[in-house]
Amino acid sequence: MDKLKRCIGSLRALTRQNDPNRQVMVEKIINEFLREDVGSTLLASIERLAKAINAEANKNILGEDWILMQNYAQWCYERLRPSKET
Repeated sequence: MDKLKRCIGSLRALTRQNDPNRQVMVEKIINEFLREDVGSTLLASIERLAKAINAEANKNILGEDWILMQNYAQWCYERLRPSKET
């Protein structure tokens, strides 16, 4: 199975949970994907993952909450993207 699909599947399982450790689990799954996606640069990997997370969130499936995943992916992206400051 594709690493991205496996990651999204793992994250989907967390979209319906109200576990106090959910944030930690989301970070662990995303970080693991980023470590394993060796065929791309880290920035390209987070961009691919963020796009996939947003696509799932846009499906608006009742009971699924992707906000933690979207926020963490955005946070990672902001840390990795080149600064536009001169």
